[in-house]
Amino acid sequence: MDIVIELDCKLLLIEVKSGKDYETHRALSNIMDCREYDFPKAVVFNNDNLRVAGKIIYASIYMAMFLEKNNGGSDLL
Repeated sequence: MDIVIELDCKLLLIEVKSGKDYETHRALSNIMDCREYDFPKAVVFNNDNLRVAGKIIYASIYMAMFLEKNNGGSDLL
């Protein structure tokens, strides 16, 4: 896990991957699987296309600029 940010009083976990094995993220997976933390979602920025797998959003690295906070909640990508 590379970055933890706060959006609307919730923590968002972010990992940045440059290789083709971007779906391998042991630390992020371990934290997301822990029920005590109950993170709603996480983002893995990578060099591939946008897709969602469970609570993890896989997004192209250039999409980081679309991560923003708004009045009604978080807009994530």
